[in-house]
Amino acid sequence: MFDAAEAAGLSPERGNDGVSLSLTGYAAGQLRFDVIFVFAPNSGGLMRISLDYRTNQRRLGVEPGAHFVTIGEVRLLREALISKYSEPASSRSGIDGIWKDEPGNNVISLICVALAPGLHCRVEYKPLRSREAGEL
Repeated sequence: MFDAAEAAGLSPERGNDGVSLSLTGYAAGQLRFDVIFVFAPNSGGLMRISLDYRTNQRRLGVEPGAHFVTIGEVRLLREALISKYSEPASSRSGIDGIWKDEPGNNVISLICVALAPGLHCRVEYKPLRSREAGEL
């Protein structure tokens, strides 16, 4: 069987809910991400897209492109999500948030964790309602 991850030189991260393939980087204006696609193990359908936010700034101990971002960069990302999807349906900290995109059938989550030397933030897109076994 042909293994796309192997052919691309990638090592898939296998989990109970699918196979993760880190395929590419993505940029939208000042926002830069590493993108991870999660596919269903049986059907191969797309189940989740995760975007790990990367810094544009050089500062002590952090090079541009690292996954440790500043609170200012997080606010920039959050404002971009608010401008696209309106205010989040829920937010625990005023930084994290969950948005419901009814027209796109997605739940969008912004998850931030404080780690030295900064914050690690991920945006995840998952199906809002089950569509063919929960795939996007």
